[in-house]
Amino acid sequence: MEQFLESATRFGSEVSRTVLEQIEELFFLPTLLSNKQTNAGAGWQSSLARLCSANVLTPRYYLWAAWLMGRRSLDALPFIESNVLAPEWIELRNKLEAFSLFEHVDMELSLPATDQSLADLARQAKSLGPYLSVWATEGIGHYYADSRLSGGKTPTALLQSIKDKDISTAALIPLHAGIGLTLAELVLAEVDEKPCHANNQIANFIQLLRNTVRPEHLEIMYEALGLAARNLFPHLLPTVQNSLSSLSDDLPDYLWHGVGRALYFSPSTLFSRDASGNGFQLCITEPPDDRARHNAVAGFAWALTLVNIRHPRVIAEFLRRHASRIIDDSAFVNGVCSALVIWAESSPDSNDLNRLETFRSDETSLDSSLWSRYIRSACRSATLYCRSEDKHLGKLFRFQPDPSYASITDHQDFTASPARAGHTG
Repeated sequence: MEQFLESATRFGSEVSRTVLEQIEELFFLPTLLSNKQTNAGAGWQSSLARLCSANVLTPRYYLWAAWLMGRRSLDALPFIESNVLAPEWIELRNKLEAFSLFEHVDMELSLPATDQSLADLARQAKSLGPYLSVWATEGIGHYYADSRLSGGKTPTALLQSIKDKDISTAALIPLHAGIGLTLAELVLAEVDEKPCHANNQIANFIQLLRNTVRPEHLEIMYEALGLAARNLFPHLLPTVQNSLSSLSDDLPDYLWHGVGRALYFSPSTLFSRDASGNGFQLCITEPPDDRARHNAVAGFAWALTLVNIRHPRVIAEFLRRHASRIIDDSAFVNGVCSALVIWAESSPDSNDLNRLETFRSDETSLDSSLWSRYIRSACRSATLYCRSEDKHLGKLFRFQPDPSYASITDHQDFTASPARAGHTG
């Protein structure tokens, strides 16, 4: 546990350092110089001084500080010339909102100190509405797992609690993702402490999940290893990959899909001028081979889609800038399609798939053929998949090159291949 806290502190320190270094360049100085808002500038300097001089004790404070600084930055938006939010500002706001709902869900929901069942906590998250509730429910899973394990509950008992019949079907996916992240953090801390035992530690983790978790949710928790490893223990990625490879050829796919998701939120790029472009570049350069790279790209596209599903213009701007760098179209489209399926399952009352499919990219500077190629085709594929009774949601947490990756072989239109994607209307 001490090793885990040290790694978490390193992650928190990276967030804090990145915020302090980049917030001034990206948000503070341009606003002051172009608009000469001296009063606002004094307030900003005061906020920075308080943050720098604060008695920072916990990794969680660093994460909260990153959220606070981001929100303070976005408060200055009304002073920007033209008073129109650029896509990168909207994207940053969406990222910070999703992150805070996950990391600080107890604060967002004002949860009481008394013990509550997982089902009760999930119901409170649902009250936030279709979009916010998905991130908050994942945060509930993580919060619940942390509190129960620190209170002496065993991982097996924790995993049994998610089978509560009072938990809604829509909440199961984000709850498994949140709980899986907690368990992944714990096993990675053990590996970091005794790397010579990595194979046994990872094998025991996988076996615990297989013995306890319903088959349709297993892969959700496999993928959490990649998210936790890239965020807290990036130096362990080769070790974890080797351990997973010794168990199954497919398990490393979930690892790298999780890495892709983590890279979208990477603290090293979060406040940079082209955050998504820089994160996407890491998806191309960090993985050790093409198979891992395809999964990282799919995971990145997954996160990009879910975080900005209410704002198609943000996704259009990413494609306008970076479509030429997408080496394999199928990996990116796969990530978008899989994310949309999971979103539809987790937030069935939303109209987000229709918003994406009907978005007119000609209202932006994006070539409309790119929107059809990468997004509209994925929307149609996701719709077909959601209508099917023959589906295994856990398989969506990795990239598979076969167009029938989602276990649908009887739908001629279901495909994520670039060949068909280019012919959609």
